[in-house]
Amino acid sequence: MLITVILTFFIANFLDLESISTSGSSGFLLIFSVVNYVAFRKAKKVNASKIITMAGTLLCAAAFLVLIVQQLRDNTKGIVISLGPIVVCFVIEYIYKTIRKPDQHKKS
Repeated sequence: MLITVILTFFIANFLDLESISTSGSSGFLLIFSVVNYVAFRKAKKVNASKIITMAGTLLCAAAFLVLIVQQLRDNTKGIVISLGPIVVCFVIEYIYKTIRKPDQHKKS
C-alpha cells in the first residue's frame, strides 16, 4: 500500500495530465482485451459467446495499438509511462518463472 501511495504521489505531482490519462486508458484497454480473451478461452464454462468475446479481444487490442501509435507522435512520455510498467511486469514474470523450482507449478 505504501508503494502505491508513493508512486501515486510522484505521478500526480511530476507528470502532466495527458501522460496520466494515456497511461490509464492504455491500461484499461489492455486489461479489457485480456479479460475478453480469457472469456473466449473459457466460453463454455462462463456461458459466453465466442464471437462476442473474440470481437471484444480484437477491438480492445486494436484500440490499444491505435492509442499507442497516435500518442507516439504527440506524447512520447505518456507512452513510456504506459508501457514501462507492462514491460517490467513481463520481465518480472519471466524471471520468476525461470528461477521457480519446476515442481512448484504442479501444485496449482
